[in-house]
Amino acid sequence: MRALIREAAAIVGLATIVGLAYNVFNPNGLPLIRHHQRLPVVDDSVLLRELGQGSAQPAAPAEAIPAPGNAPVQERAPAERRHVLSAPAAQQRTPAEAAPHHPSPQESPIRAVRYEQVLQLLEHPELLLIDARRPEDYAAGHIPGARNIFAYDFAAHIPELIALSRTKPILIYCDGGQCELSHYLAEQLRNLGFQRLYIYEGGWEEWRRRHSQ
Repeated sequence: MRALIREAAAIVGLATIVGLAYNVFNPNGLPLIRHHQRLPVVDDSVLLRELGQGSAQPAAPAEAIPAPGNAPVQERAPAERRHVLSAPAAQQRTPAEAAPHHPSPQESPIRAVRYEQVLQLLEHPELLLIDARRPEDYAAGHIPGARNIFAYDFAAHIPELIALSRTKPILIYCDGGQCELSHYLAEQLRNLGFQRLYIYEGGWEEWRRRHSQ
């Protein structure tokens, strides 16, 4: 029996070494360590254009995701947090310039946003705000209006997400910094075809710090 176990261990070890060697020398091999690429922060003027600020057309009504069971839909952030980004130039644009901007196929639909830009996004009537953390962390505290979709439970939420417009602006956050949950969730939403994805990299930690003062 011991000889059989040693032989099996030797086969597994050899297969692991061969697999690692193939991965290293294969140009299409997978990285053994995932390197987190920092997202570009969207420019204020681009954000205004993407959100349709300054457009003569009235904003469309909000499109909500139904909450599971009988749970109420979360309220949006307080109304006093508004007009953080200055938009005098947007009011002078032509209708074509003021129309919402959708990233081209060559552009990544996932961009980072600063705290001040988050406040502007929260004023958009169609925004979907997602807390990508675990339910217990969400229950302990979250940004007002956020819908909890734990990143690694994404598959369970696909039926409710695919019913939404692919141009719906979606803001995602987790704890903050290099937290991978929001990035993972954004990638899954991109795979579903969503075109306006924003990640608040300051996340819950920055929000809580700023609103506890």
